[in-house]
Amino acid sequence: MALSSEDTHVSSLTAPVQETPTVGLPEEPSVTEAELRFAADALARTLRLEAPGQHSDAAAQYLDGLRARLKAATPMWKQGTSTTELTPKLELVESVRMFESAAPKGDSGAGMYRDVPLAALPPAGNLPQVIHIAGSYLAAADGIWSRASLAIFMDQVQKHEPLLLREIQLLPDALKVAQLEFILNRADKVFASGEMPPIERSPFSAPIHSLRRMNQIEWREVLEPLIVFDAALRQDPVGAYAAMEEETRASYRVRVAELARHSDTSELQTAQVALELAQAASESIMAMLGWRGASRTSATTWLRMAFAN
Repeated sequence: MALSSEDTHVSSLTAPVQETPTVGLPEEPSVTEAELRFAADALARTLRLEAPGQHSDAAAQYLDGLRARLKAATPMWKQGTSTTELTPKLELVESVRMFESAAPKGDSGAGMYRDVPLAALPPAGNLPQVIHIAGSYLAAADGIWSRASLAIFMDQVQKHEPLLLREIQLLPDALKVAQLEFILNRADKVFASGEMPPIERSPFSAPIHSLRRMNQIEWREVLEPLIVFDAALRQDPVGAYAAMEEETRASYRVRVAELARHSDTSELQTAQVALELAQAASESIMAMLGWRGASRTSATTWLRMAFAN
């Protein structure tokens, strides 16, 4: 949700200007795979999950803080900026609307993180774990996201502890929020230095382009390989799961997450038990998930029995 005109007004600097050139801007970070995995390991060792229900307003405070920073920074970006010449400052001003949308207001923003794990990470403090992960990834990638580098980072992080399905679903939103914070931090540093480089060496072009690409990509294809328990479902003895359309597979993944929540088992454990039962019965794993008419009670009962044995 965009900030109101009285919060951040940019109409005085929306005259037609040449768009920021995207040809030649990096779309892959220069970091190596080894460096990404090292950063992911360091993050996983430092994160400390919080007890459920603690710091429930952490996401709201974080988003409010980003919006406040953006509101305070915009007048400084606009000061002395001309619409007739493309400059790093104009890049920022012309991107304000996109920045606003990265940190939505109200329940549409903070509410989406309500049911995901919180974690403590110095010096940021307590935030939804997925936001910490997104921020650490972008720091390692120097503000330039790519599908390949994200897959490497997430693979290494999840070797320590798989994320919940809901966290994976929220990853695009968390990345956009973290990208906004990255840009604001970079802008603070550049403006504090008192030296603004020419547009050819703009420190903002690549991260702004990165945020724009986040808004344009079809995320479903990016996220599906990041879901750890998806690999178990793909071992379906009759091959039905892998042959399904993505939307249908997504429905079964939601079912796994639902069963796990009501069975005191992890999502990965739930999928693995369903796979073992399917293999023993030579049936589709879909039937084992109780999709065809099974009640929540009956589905959770067989899970408890499976783990008891």
